[in-house]
Amino acid sequence: MNELQFLLNQLAFNEGDGGGDDKKPADPKQDETDSGKGDESNESAFKSFASEEEYNNTLKSERSKAKNEVLKELGVNKLEEAKQKISATDEVSKDLASYKSKVDNLEQDLALKDVGIKDEFKDDALTLAKARMSEGKNLTTALGEVVERMPNMASQKEGVKKMGADKGKGKDDDASTAQADKLKRKYPWLKL
Repeated sequence: MNELQFLLNQLAFNEGDGGGDDKKPADPKQDETDSGKGDESNESAFKSFASEEEYNNTLKSERSKAKNEVLKELGVNKLEEAKQKISATDEVSKDLASYKSKVDNLEQDLALKDVGIKDEFKDDALTLAKARMSEGKNLTTALGEVVERMPNMASQKEGVKKMGADKGKGKDDDASTAQADKLKRKYPWLKL
């Protein structure tokens, strides 16, 4: 992108000055070997100008042709149009970077919530997890490893149950309460 801006700036700068010609003179050795052609080859290689004004007009014309060729390659008609497209592209790239940052933040928040990290430990857990991500792991996996090593960072969720942790609750829970009541009546000194 910067090369394109540089090229366009050079085109705009060179429009107004009467700088030197980029053409290289023909090789003098070639003139000696082409003595049969004589004046015809010299006329096409070198053009003499009657005045400085004619030279400047020819130079401007050649520069204008070169500028138009470059603009056509870029797909624009005018230099101002190219500058507008470049500025629009810069704005789009800034917006894209902003959206990428927002998406990354949302993904981090989602991973923190999935793993159950307490609010006061979010920054520390992210730092530790990002250090573990260099091993080719995703953020959720890395956060899970951090929680395994430091379980105090995770909060206990009421709705989330571990597999097999509360097996048998429900009907059996009522039965065990009834049985505990029977035992308390029969043996009042027991604390159940």
